[in-house]
Amino acid sequence: MSYSQPYILLIVFLLAIAAIEIFIKFDKKSIQLLNSIAGLTFILFFGFRGLIGWDWHSYFPFYKALPTIFQFNSMERIYEPGFCLFASLIKTINPSYHFFIFINTLIDFILLHIFYKRYLPPYLYAFAFAIFIVMGGLVFELDLLRNIKGLLLFLVSIRYIENRKIIPFLILNLIGLSFHWSSIIFFPLYFFIHKKIDLRALIAVAIIGNIIYLFQIEFIKPFVQFIAGFLGETVQIKTEIYMNASILNEAYGITIGYIERLFTTILVLFYYHKLTEKSGANTIFINSFFIFFVFFFYFSELSILVSRLARLFCFSYWIIWPALIDCSNNTVKYMLFVSLAIYSNLKIARATNNVFYKYDNVIYGYHQEFKERENTFKKNELFLKQNN
Repeated sequence: MSYSQPYILLIVFLLAIAAIEIFIKFDKKSIQLLNSIAGLTFILFFGFRGLIGWDWHSYFPFYKALPTIFQFNSMERIYEPGFCLFASLIKTINPSYHFFIFINTLIDFILLHIFYKRYLPPYLYAFAFAIFIVMGGLVFELDLLRNIKGLLLFLVSIRYIENRKIIPFLILNLIGLSFHWSSIIFFPLYFFIHKKIDLRALIAVAIIGNIIYLFQIEFIKPFVQFIAGFLGETVQIKTEIYMNASILNEAYGITIGYIERLFTTILVLFYYHKLTEKSGANTIFINSFFIFFVFFFYFSELSILVSRLARLFCFSYWIIWPALIDCSNNTVKYMLFVSLAIYSNLKIARATNNVFYKYDNVIYGYHQEFKERENTFKKNELFLKQNN
Protein backbone atom coordinates (compact mmCIF):
# COMPACT_ATOMS: atom_id res chain seq x y z
CA MET A 1 0.00 0.00 0.00
CA SER A 2 2.98 2.35 0.31
CA TYR A 3 2.98 2.67 -3.49
CA SER A 4 -0.65 3.86 -3.41
CA GLN A 5 -0.21 6.56 -0.77
CA PRO A 6 0.72 9.49 -3.06
CA TYR A 7 -2.26 8.76 -5.31
CA ILE A 8 -4.63 8.43 -2.37
CA LEU A 9 -3.34 11.73 -0.97
CA LEU A 10 -3.94 13.38 -4.35
CA ILE A 11 -7.55 12.12 -4.47
CA VAL A 12 -8.18 13.06 -0.83
CA PHE A 13 -6.82 16.57 -1.46
CA LEU A 14 -8.97 17.12 -4.55
CA LEU A 15 -12.04 15.70 -2.81
CA ALA A 16 -11.39 17.96 0.19
CA ILE A 17 -11.45 20.99 -2.13
CA ALA A 18 -14.55 19.54 -3.78
CA ALA A 19 -16.32 19.09 -0.43
CA ILE A 20 -15.62 22.72 0.48
CA GLU A 21 -16.97 23.90 -2.87
CA ILE A 22 -20.05 21.66 -2.84
CA PHE A 23 -21.18 22.03 0.77
CA ILE A 24 -20.12 25.57 1.62
CA LYS A 25 -21.41 28.62 -0.24
CA PHE A 26 -18.58 30.68 -1.70
CA ASP A 27 -18.42 33.70 -3.95
CA LYS A 28 -17.18 33.40 -7.52
CA LYS A 29 -13.62 34.57 -6.78
CA SER A 30 -13.18 32.04 -3.96
CA ILE A 31 -14.40 29.23 -6.21
CA GLN A 32 -11.95 30.33 -8.91
CA LEU A 33 -9.09 30.31 -6.39
CA LEU A 34 -9.94 26.81 -5.18
CA ASN A 35 -10.25 25.60 -8.78
CA SER A 36 -6.86 27.11 -9.60
CA ILE A 37 -5.33 25.19 -6.68
CA ALA A 38 -6.96 21.97 -7.93
CA GLY A 39 -5.71 22.53 -11.48
CA LEU A 40 -2.18 23.41 -10.35
CA THR A 41 -2.09 20.30 -8.16
CA PHE A 42 -3.05 18.15 -11.15
CA ILE A 43 -0.30 19.67 -13.31
CA LEU A 44 2.38 19.37 -10.61
CA PHE A 45 1.49 15.76 -9.80
CA PHE A 46 1.30 14.41 -13.35
CA GLY A 47 3.40 16.92 -15.27
CA PHE A 48 6.53 16.47 -13.17
CA ARG A 49 6.20 12.76 -12.46
CA GLY A 50 9.07 10.36 -12.89
CA LEU A 51 9.01 7.13 -14.91
CA ILE A 52 5.77 5.70 -13.58
CA GLY A 53 3.37 3.06 -14.86
CA TRP A 54 3.98 0.81 -17.86
CA ASP A 55 4.28 2.63 -21.16
CA TRP A 56 7.20 4.92 -20.31
CA HIS A 57 9.29 1.81 -21.11
CA SER A 58 8.31 2.29 -24.77
CA TYR A 59 7.93 6.06 -24.91
CA PHE A 60 11.28 6.93 -23.26
CA PRO A 61 13.47 5.16 -25.88
CA PHE A 62 11.14 6.43 -28.64
CA TYR A 63 11.62 10.04 -27.54
CA LYS A 64 15.36 9.67 -27.06
CA ALA A 65 15.76 8.29 -30.60
CA LEU A 66 13.34 10.79 -32.14
CA PRO A 67 14.87 13.39 -34.49
CA THR A 68 13.99 17.06 -34.19
CA ILE A 69 11.45 18.67 -36.49
CA PHE A 70 14.22 19.57 -38.94
CA GLN A 71 14.97 15.87 -39.60
CA PHE A 72 11.37 14.72 -39.23
CA ASN A 73 11.06 13.32 -42.77
CA SER A 74 13.90 10.88 -42.14
CA MET A 75 12.48 9.34 -38.98
CA GLU A 76 11.07 5.82 -38.67
CA ARG A 77 7.48 6.34 -37.53
CA ILE A 78 6.57 3.59 -35.11
CA TYR A 79 3.53 5.53 -33.88
CA GLU A 80 0.82 7.52 -35.64
CA PRO A 81 2.15 10.49 -37.67
CA GLY A 82 0.38 13.21 -35.66
CA PHE A 83 1.89 11.98 -32.41
CA CYS A 84 5.34 11.64 -33.97
CA LEU A 85 5.17 15.18 -35.35
CA PHE A 86 3.93 16.47 -31.99
CA ALA A 87 6.75 14.70 -30.11
CA SER A 88 9.36 15.84 -32.62
CA LEU A 89 8.25 19.45 -32.25
CA ILE A 90 8.56 19.23 -28.45
CA LYS A 91 12.01 17.65 -28.74
CA THR A 92 13.10 20.52 -30.98
CA ILE A 93 12.29 22.89 -28.11
CA ASN A 94 13.78 20.71 -25.35
CA PRO A 95 15.25 17.18 -25.64
CA SER A 96 14.38 16.23 -22.05
CA TYR A 97 11.84 13.41 -21.73
CA HIS A 98 10.52 15.06 -18.56
CA PHE A 99 9.82 18.23 -20.54
CA PHE A 100 7.93 16.06 -23.05
CA ILE A 101 5.79 14.63 -20.24
CA PHE A 102 5.15 18.11 -18.81
CA ILE A 103 3.92 19.45 -22.19
CA ASN A 104 1.72 16.37 -22.64
CA THR A 105 0.15 16.91 -19.23
CA LEU A 106 -0.30 20.63 -19.80
CA ILE A 107 -2.13 20.05 -23.10
CA ASP A 108 -4.32 17.35 -21.51
CA PHE A 109 -5.15 19.73 -18.68
CA ILE A 110 -6.07 22.56 -21.06
CA LEU A 111 -8.38 20.34 -23.14
CA LEU A 112 -9.98 18.88 -20.01
CA HIS A 113 -10.37 22.39 -18.57
CA ILE A 114 -12.19 23.52 -21.74
CA PHE A 115 -14.45 20.48 -21.53
CA TYR A 116 -15.35 21.01 -17.87
CA LYS A 117 -15.89 24.75 -18.29
CA ARG A 118 -18.47 24.03 -20.98
CA TYR A 119 -20.47 21.32 -19.25
CA LEU A 120 -20.15 21.74 -15.48
CA PRO A 121 -20.84 24.54 -13.00
CA PRO A 122 -17.62 25.96 -11.44
CA TYR A 123 -18.27 24.47 -7.97
CA LEU A 124 -17.92 20.93 -9.38
CA TYR A 125 -14.56 21.55 -11.07
CA ALA A 126 -12.29 19.98 -8.43
CA PHE A 127 -14.70 17.06 -7.97
CA ALA A 128 -14.65 16.43 -11.73
CA PHE A 129 -10.84 16.29 -11.78
CA ALA A 130 -10.88 13.74 -8.96
CA ILE A 131 -13.41 11.63 -10.88
CA PHE A 132 -11.32 11.93 -14.04
CA ILE A 133 -8.30 10.44 -12.25
CA VAL A 134 -10.31 7.64 -10.62
CA MET A 135 -12.42 6.67 -13.63
CA GLY A 136 -9.81 5.97 -16.27
CA GLY A 137 -7.84 9.20 -16.25
CA LEU A 138 -4.95 7.79 -14.22
CA VAL A 139 -4.22 5.17 -16.88
CA PHE A 140 -4.68 7.70 -19.68
CA GLU A 141 -2.30 10.22 -18.10
CA LEU A 142 0.44 7.79 -17.08
CA ASP A 143 0.41 5.36 -19.99
CA LEU A 144 -1.90 6.17 -22.90
CA LEU A 145 -0.29 9.39 -24.08
CA ARG A 146 -1.63 8.99 -27.62
CA ASN A 147 -5.12 7.75 -26.78
CA ILE A 148 -5.86 10.59 -24.37
CA LYS A 149 -5.24 13.23 -27.05
CA GLY A 150 -7.76 11.61 -29.37
CA LEU A 151 -10.30 11.22 -26.58
CA LEU A 152 -9.97 14.79 -25.32
CA LEU A 153 -10.20 16.20 -28.84
CA PHE A 154 -13.44 14.26 -29.23
CA LEU A 155 -14.73 15.77 -25.99
CA VAL A 156 -13.94 19.26 -27.29
CA SER A 157 -15.76 18.36 -30.52
CA ILE A 158 -18.97 17.47 -28.67
CA ARG A 159 -19.98 21.14 -28.99
CA TYR A 160 -20.16 20.60 -32.76
CA ILE A 161 -22.33 17.52 -32.33
CA GLU A 162 -24.75 19.71 -30.38
CA ASN A 163 -24.60 22.48 -32.98
CA ARG A 164 -24.68 20.01 -35.91
CA LYS A 165 -21.48 21.37 -37.46
CA ILE A 166 -19.80 18.38 -39.03
CA ILE A 167 -16.72 20.12 -40.52
CA PRO A 168 -15.11 21.29 -37.24
CA PHE A 169 -16.16 17.96 -35.68
CA LEU A 170 -14.31 16.06 -38.42
CA ILE A 171 -11.24 18.30 -38.22
CA LEU A 172 -10.80 17.80 -34.48
CA ASN A 173 -11.31 14.05 -34.68
CA LEU A 174 -9.03 13.66 -37.70
CA ILE A 175 -6.33 15.32 -35.61
CA GLY A 176 -7.22 12.87 -32.82
CA LEU A 177 -6.97 9.98 -35.30
CA SER A 178 -3.46 11.13 -36.23
CA PHE A 179 -2.53 10.59 -32.57
CA HIS A 180 -4.19 7.18 -32.12
CA TRP A 181 -6.20 4.89 -34.37
CA SER A 182 -8.83 4.30 -31.65
CA SER A 183 -10.35 7.72 -32.46
CA ILE A 184 -11.98 6.08 -35.48
CA ILE A 185 -14.74 4.91 -33.13
CA PHE A 186 -15.83 8.51 -32.47
CA PHE A 187 -16.69 9.43 -36.08
CA PRO A 188 -20.06 7.55 -36.31
CA LEU A 189 -21.20 9.08 -33.00
CA TYR A 190 -21.91 12.39 -34.72
CA PHE A 191 -25.01 10.87 -36.34
CA PHE A 192 -26.79 9.44 -33.29
CA ILE A 193 -25.15 10.16 -29.93
CA HIS A 194 -27.17 13.39 -29.46
CA LYS A 195 -30.56 11.73 -29.92
CA LYS A 196 -32.68 11.21 -26.84
CA ILE A 197 -33.58 7.58 -26.17
CA ASP A 198 -36.84 6.59 -24.51
CA LEU A 199 -36.30 5.82 -20.82
CA ARG A 200 -38.14 2.50 -21.16
CA ALA A 201 -35.67 1.40 -23.82
CA LEU A 202 -32.72 2.23 -21.54
CA ILE A 203 -34.31 0.30 -18.68
CA ALA A 204 -34.72 -2.71 -21.00
CA VAL A 205 -31.04 -2.41 -22.06
CA ALA A 206 -30.01 -2.34 -18.38
CA ILE A 207 -32.11 -5.37 -17.39
CA ILE A 208 -31.07 -7.53 -20.35
CA GLY A 209 -27.42 -6.56 -19.85
CA ASN A 210 -27.49 -7.65 -16.22
CA ILE A 211 -29.09 -10.97 -17.17
CA ILE A 212 -26.40 -11.63 -19.81
CA TYR A 213 -23.66 -10.64 -17.38
CA LEU A 214 -24.84 -12.44 -14.26
CA PHE A 215 -25.74 -15.69 -16.06
CA GLN A 216 -22.63 -15.43 -18.27
CA ILE A 217 -24.66 -15.97 -21.43
CA GLU A 218 -22.26 -16.33 -24.37
CA PHE A 219 -23.38 -15.25 -27.81
CA ILE A 220 -20.28 -13.71 -29.42
CA LYS A 221 -18.03 -16.77 -29.31
CA PRO A 222 -20.64 -19.17 -30.75
CA PHE A 223 -21.39 -16.71 -33.56
CA VAL A 224 -17.71 -16.18 -34.44
CA GLN A 225 -17.03 -19.92 -34.30
CA PHE A 226 -20.07 -20.57 -36.49
CA ILE A 227 -18.76 -18.17 -39.14
CA ALA A 228 -15.24 -19.66 -38.85
CA GLY A 229 -16.72 -23.08 -39.61
CA PHE A 230 -17.47 -21.91 -43.16
CA LEU A 231 -13.90 -20.68 -43.69
CA GLY A 232 -12.13 -24.00 -43.39
CA GLU A 233 -10.74 -26.28 -40.71
CA THR A 234 -7.52 -24.30 -40.22
CA VAL A 235 -9.38 -21.03 -39.59
CA GLN A 236 -11.83 -22.80 -37.28
CA ILE A 237 -9.05 -24.34 -35.16
CA LYS A 238 -7.16 -21.02 -34.89
CA THR A 239 -10.38 -19.19 -34.01
CA GLU A 240 -11.19 -21.66 -31.23
CA ILE A 241 -7.67 -21.34 -29.78
CA TYR A 242 -7.86 -17.55 -29.91
CA MET A 243 -11.38 -17.32 -28.49
CA ASN A 244 -10.48 -19.64 -25.62
CA ALA A 245 -7.31 -17.79 -24.68
CA SER A 246 -7.34 -16.73 -21.02
CA ILE A 247 -6.72 -13.09 -21.92
CA LEU A 248 -10.02 -13.07 -23.81
CA ASN A 249 -12.35 -15.32 -21.88
CA GLU A 250 -11.86 -14.10 -18.34
CA ALA A 251 -15.45 -13.59 -17.19
CA TYR A 252 -16.22 -10.74 -14.83
CA GLY A 253 -17.96 -11.69 -11.59
CA ILE A 254 -19.86 -9.75 -8.94
CA THR A 255 -17.12 -7.37 -7.93
CA ILE A 256 -16.98 -3.90 -6.43
CA GLY A 257 -16.71 -2.65 -10.01
CA TYR A 258 -19.90 -4.45 -10.99
CA ILE A 259 -21.76 -3.05 -7.97
CA GLU A 260 -20.55 0.47 -8.85
CA ARG A 261 -21.68 0.14 -12.47
CA LEU A 262 -25.06 -1.19 -11.38
CA PHE A 263 -25.39 1.61 -8.80
CA THR A 264 -24.48 4.27 -11.38
CA THR A 265 -26.92 2.79 -13.91
CA ILE A 266 -29.78 2.90 -11.41
CA LEU A 267 -28.96 6.52 -10.53
CA VAL A 268 -28.78 7.57 -14.19
CA LEU A 269 -32.16 5.93 -14.89
CA PHE A 270 -33.71 7.45 -11.77
CA TYR A 271 -32.41 10.96 -12.53
CA TYR A 272 -32.78 10.63 -16.30
CA HIS A 273 -35.38 13.39 -16.72
CA LYS A 274 -33.63 15.76 -14.29
CA LEU A 275 -30.31 15.26 -16.05
CA THR A 276 -31.69 15.88 -19.52
CA GLU A 277 -33.74 18.87 -18.38
CA LYS A 278 -30.69 20.37 -16.66
CA SER A 279 -28.66 20.30 -19.86
CA GLY A 280 -29.35 19.05 -23.36
CA ALA A 281 -25.72 17.92 -23.58
CA ASN A 282 -26.38 15.40 -20.80
CA THR A 283 -28.23 13.31 -23.39
CA ILE A 284 -24.87 12.79 -25.11
CA PHE A 285 -23.19 11.75 -21.87
CA ILE A 286 -26.03 9.43 -20.87
CA ASN A 287 -25.91 7.74 -24.27
CA SER A 288 -22.13 7.46 -23.93
CA PHE A 289 -22.55 5.88 -20.52
CA PHE A 290 -24.90 3.27 -21.97
CA ILE A 291 -22.38 2.46 -24.70
CA PHE A 292 -19.90 1.93 -21.86
CA PHE A 293 -22.56 -0.20 -20.12
CA VAL A 294 -23.17 -2.34 -23.22
CA PHE A 295 -19.46 -3.09 -23.61
CA PHE A 296 -19.18 -4.22 -20.00
CA PHE A 297 -22.43 -6.12 -19.60
CA TYR A 298 -23.12 -7.51 -23.07
CA PHE A 299 -19.55 -8.35 -24.09
CA SER A 300 -18.05 -9.48 -20.77
CA GLU A 301 -17.23 -12.87 -22.32
CA LEU A 302 -14.42 -11.09 -24.18
CA SER A 303 -12.60 -9.18 -21.47
CA ILE A 304 -10.02 -7.66 -23.83
CA LEU A 305 -12.83 -6.10 -25.89
CA VAL A 306 -14.36 -4.73 -22.71
CA SER A 307 -11.16 -3.20 -21.38
CA ARG A 308 -10.06 -1.56 -24.63
CA LEU A 309 -13.33 -0.31 -26.08
CA ALA A 310 -15.21 0.52 -22.89
CA ARG A 311 -12.24 2.63 -21.80
CA LEU A 312 -12.98 5.04 -24.64
CA PHE A 313 -16.37 5.84 -23.09
CA CYS A 314 -15.33 6.18 -19.45
CA PHE A 315 -15.46 9.95 -20.06
CA SER A 316 -19.22 9.70 -19.43
CA TYR A 317 -18.40 9.30 -15.73
CA TRP A 318 -16.39 12.53 -15.76
CA ILE A 319 -19.61 14.44 -16.35
CA ILE A 320 -22.38 12.15 -15.08
CA TRP A 321 -21.14 11.77 -11.50
CA PRO A 322 -20.73 15.54 -11.01
CA ALA A 323 -24.09 16.07 -12.77
CA LEU A 324 -25.77 13.62 -10.37
CA ILE A 325 -24.36 15.63 -7.46
CA ASP A 326 -25.71 18.79 -9.09
CA CYS A 327 -29.21 17.33 -9.50
CA SER A 328 -29.55 16.01 -5.95
CA ASN A 329 -30.98 17.62 -2.83
CA ASN A 330 -28.65 18.27 0.09
CA THR A 331 -29.21 14.95 1.88
CA VAL A 332 -28.76 12.82 -1.25
CA LYS A 333 -25.85 15.03 -2.33
CA TYR A 334 -24.04 14.29 0.92
CA MET A 335 -24.71 10.54 0.69
CA LEU A 336 -23.57 10.42 -2.93
CA PHE A 337 -20.42 12.40 -2.24
CA VAL A 338 -19.40 10.19 0.71
CA SER A 339 -20.13 7.00 -1.23
CA LEU A 340 -18.17 8.15 -4.27
CA ALA A 341 -15.29 9.38 -2.11
CA ILE A 342 -14.98 5.99 -0.39
CA TYR A 343 -15.21 4.12 -3.70
CA SER A 344 -12.69 6.47 -5.34
CA ASN A 345 -10.07 5.82 -2.69
CA LEU A 346 -10.61 2.06 -2.79
CA LYS A 347 -10.35 2.03 -6.58
CA ILE A 348 -7.25 4.20 -6.77
CA ALA A 349 -5.56 2.18 -4.01
CA ARG A 350 -6.20 -1.08 -5.86
CA ALA A 351 -5.02 0.37 -9.17
CA THR A 352 -1.65 1.61 -7.86
CA ASN A 353 -0.60 -0.95 -5.23
CA ASN A 354 2.41 -2.31 -7.11
CA VAL A 355 6.00 -1.28 -7.75
CA PHE A 356 5.28 0.04 -11.26
CA TYR A 357 3.40 2.93 -9.66
CA LYS A 358 6.11 3.88 -7.18
CA TYR A 359 5.78 7.64 -7.37
CA ASP A 360 8.57 10.15 -7.66
CA ASN A 361 8.70 13.71 -8.91
CA VAL A 362 11.46 15.54 -10.76
CA ILE A 363 10.87 18.78 -8.85
CA TYR A 364 11.93 17.55 -5.45
CA GLY A 365 14.69 15.27 -4.22
CA TYR A 366 15.83 12.04 -5.82
CA HIS A 367 14.00 10.42 -8.73
CA GLN A 368 14.85 7.16 -10.45
CA GLU A 369 16.42 7.35 -13.89
CA PHE A 370 15.71 5.08 -16.85
CA LYS A 371 18.24 2.30 -16.07
CA GLU A 372 17.11 1.96 -12.48
CA ARG A 373 13.44 1.88 -13.46
CA GLU A 374 14.19 -0.55 -16.30
CA ASN A 375 15.80 -2.99 -13.86
CA THR A 376 12.64 -2.91 -11.74
CA PHE A 377 10.56 -3.32 -14.87
CA LYS A 378 12.47 -6.41 -16.03
CA LYS A 379 12.45 -8.02 -12.59
CA ASN A 380 8.66 -7.73 -12.53
CA GLU A 381 8.06 -8.51 -16.20
CA LEU A 382 6.01 -11.64 -15.44
CA PHE A 383 3.68 -9.56 -13.28
CA LEU A 384 3.45 -7.06 -16.13
CA LYS A 385 2.40 -9.73 -18.64
CA GLN A 386 -0.24 -11.11 -16.30
CA ASN A 387 -1.78 -7.76 -15.41
CA ASN A 388 -1.45 -5.51 -18.46
